[in-house]
Amino acid sequence: MKSISSFNSRPPPKRRSFNGRRFDMLKVVGDAPDSMSGKRRFKVRCDCGNTFISFMGNLSRVNKSGLPRSCGCAKGGVGGDAN
Repeated sequence: MKSISSFNSRPPPKRRSFNGRRFDMLKVVGDAPDSMSGKRRFKVRCDCGNTFISFMGNLSRVNKSGLPRSCGCAKGGVGGDAN
């Protein structure tokens, strides 16, 4: 029977880089620290200039609203003009 330490001796899998990848109005500009639960997060910049941290699942999910993915500026929210 293998000891628990032998299971942990494997190197972690390589992480794919998403730097420069676009999701509608959002562009991944770097990695951010993982969440407390271990989920991967990214530093993202919106076309309006706002920068924030997002989970990959929030970037890649199907967009049902019909609006482009943004920081909220496309809805007239955070970084943009509602008119």
